[in-house]
Amino acid sequence: MNPNGICTKDLMKSLSDDAKVILGCYFGYLGMPGKSTLGFGMKQSKPTQRAQNALDELVEAGAMTRTGMLGGGVVYTIQVNCSEFARWADRNKRKAKWSVTEPVTSAA
Repeated sequence: MNPNGICTKDLMKSLSDDAKVILGCYFGYLGMPGKSTLGFGMKQSKPTQRAQNALDELVEAGAMTRTGMLGGGVVYTIQVNCSEFARWADRNKRKAKWSVTEPVTSAA
């Protein structure tokens, strides 16, 4: 159980593989709950739809918070210890072979 009352074992059972990839690959062993962040400026690149779905799932589950930035960017802050997700990602490397970001294209 982490300080926010979210059980990692429950998250491991309930989260999609894509959400586990975000936690395990981006925060892994070094992520610090309440401090480690993943930001998107939304000017040159943005999350792919697949990544956005995973991020939304993590926010809904309470594993991350989402904060808007000036200029339209967003910052996601982890709220859980991600060590178990790092071990899962190490065992499931092929599930992490997808793009998290894509270029922002301006409408002409």
